Amino acid sequence: MIDILNRVHSLNTIQKRKSVAEIYKSVLQKRLEYEDSDERLFVDALAKINVQEIIILNFMNQFESSLKTIDSWANFYNLYSKNNTDFPLEKYRFRFFATQLEQLGLVFCSDLSGYDKRGSFMIFKESDEPDESGAGVTPMGKRFLEYMEK
Repeated sequence: MIDILNRVHSLNTIQKRKSVAEIYKSVLQKRLEYEDSDERLFVDALAKINVQEIIILNFMNQFESSLKTIDSWANFYNLYSKNNTDFPLEKYRFRFFATQLEQLGLVFCSDLSGYDKRGSFMIFKESDEPDESGAGVTPMGKRFLEYMEK
């Protein structure tokens, strides 16, 4: 009789352990999915980004075709200044904000200041094609802009 009670008790404990393990697994999986999601990256970016950076990001999205062949920070800044008279920035502040956007993975600025031909942030591009030079909004940056519009 004691043997039967021990078996029932151990079976019950094994089932409980399996149930609890499944619950933990489910919770951890959901947390991992969130940690690896665009939404988490975007929430983090929103906490770090400032108004000037949003203006530059929108500018880069608007002038994407012109920026693909941009070859220097000076030309990049001149294009910005010419088209953003309502939001003027000093050239070093412009570069600082654009670099911040690049560090967030929202834009790329290939070969504008001595980066190698592939750029420092190729990790955020979805294509392995090298860029000779230029700047633009990354696919992640485009998804971020869509996220902000929701």
